[in-house]
Amino acid sequence: MKQEKINYKEIMSLGFNEKLIKDENYFDIYGFKYAIITLNLTDTIYLTWDKNTQFCNIERIDNPKTCNIKAVYPVCTLENIKTLIAFFLDINTGKCNITSTNTTTITKRPYFNSQTTT
Repeated sequence: MKQEKINYKEIMSLGFNEKLIKDENYFDIYGFKYAIITLNLTDTIYLTWDKNTQFCNIERIDNPKTCNIKAVYPVCTLENIKTLIAFFLDINTGKCNITSTNTTTITKRPYFNSQTTT
């Protein structure tokens, strides 16, 4: 499925935050200030929206301290964004409604050369 452009107004109405970054070179090239537009879903997963392309991605970082991006996946439509927000966030508080209770360990089974969970 191809990514669709999503308007700024629609993104901001979903609760995205815009942080303006001072960068004179960027302003000279594009005619507007550089901005990082995001919506945090958890401590390590967030949505980003690019002003230039008008595309949205979901990104996962290693931890909030170092913020190394580990995975990026394109979000195709506005409806996909709304679905992700509903999945991760409590509509009343805007906070993550997922608590981790995963105690599953993964072990390697050499004779099958595959992973199983226990």
